[in-house]
Amino acid sequence: MSGRHAVSSKGPRTPPPVPDVERTGVRLAVPNRERMTYLTRLAERFTTVPGFCAGFGYRAHEVVLYVIATSAGPARNRPSPIGGVTVRCVYEDGQWWFARGGDGSRFAAANDLSTAETIVRRAIENPAVPA
Repeated sequence: MSGRHAVSSKGPRTPPPVPDVERTGVRLAVPNRERMTYLTRLAERFTTVPGFCAGFGYRAHEVVLYVIATSAGPARNRPSPIGGVTVRCVYEDGQWWFARGGDGSRFAAANDLSTAETIVRRAIENPAVPA
């Protein structure tokens, strides 16, 4: 059996790490795997919070996290969105940061998930007050 995931007599083979994307000789300056790791860890913080959900998307060729507050809607108890925030993860000054989707301003270090979660929740619950 051929292929990266072939099963041999020694058991299944683990695939090698995915190389950075390269197209026409241009390599990504910052690979998306680190960005995805930080955004995924932040998204996990909202899976246990009632009334919040998170999902991923692309914005300007960059993976972003959408955090949405929901409330039970009248139509068959489907949740209705009532507010949301777009979170970017950027590499600046030698460090990963969470940044606002609109103006791109940094609001928390990517390894400080508690602060990032608090700021995102505050921004959704009271959008008139800057976080």
